[in-house]
Amino acid sequence: MWRGIFYRDPRSRLRNHVAASFTAMGLRNTRTVTWESQAVGLTQAATQMNLVLQALANPQGVPGVHPQAALNHLWIYIDRVSEGNMTRGTYYITSETTEDRDETDSLEEALQIARELVKESLAGDPVSIEQNGRVIRQFVLTPDGEVEEEPVS
Repeated sequence: MWRGIFYRDPRSRLRNHVAASFTAMGLRNTRTVTWESQAVGLTQAATQMNLVLQALANPQGVPGVHPQAALNHLWIYIDRVSEGNMTRGTYYITSETTEDRDETDSLEEALQIARELVKESLAGDPVSIEQNGRVIRQFVLTPDGEVEEEPVS
């Protein structure tokens, strides 16, 4: 679980930048100011933590962030998870706008759910499909109402 508190961050630009990174990593907002994901292996967890810390090391590198914006504190909880507890083959579909979460064992069905869910989202807010703790596909609604797939890094 990740929880970050920022200060001097009007319009939450730093927070939104970090939130977009969390979403791209497959974490979901639990509505309690925490971000959580399905179990992932140690290597992937270390990579994710590195990306978050790099973003927090230079908050002024985020466009529009207040010159004095900074991290107040960051809580990170890491639970030991055995590989056997990771659900393989399940696809999780998450909307950033509604924070709805669905799951299916079929990629075809996951794509269908994601494309429908993104039509109910705010323009620019991603709908992600995760598998094994990683975002594998991501869709957004454009300002003109079109559904587009975004590249996943």
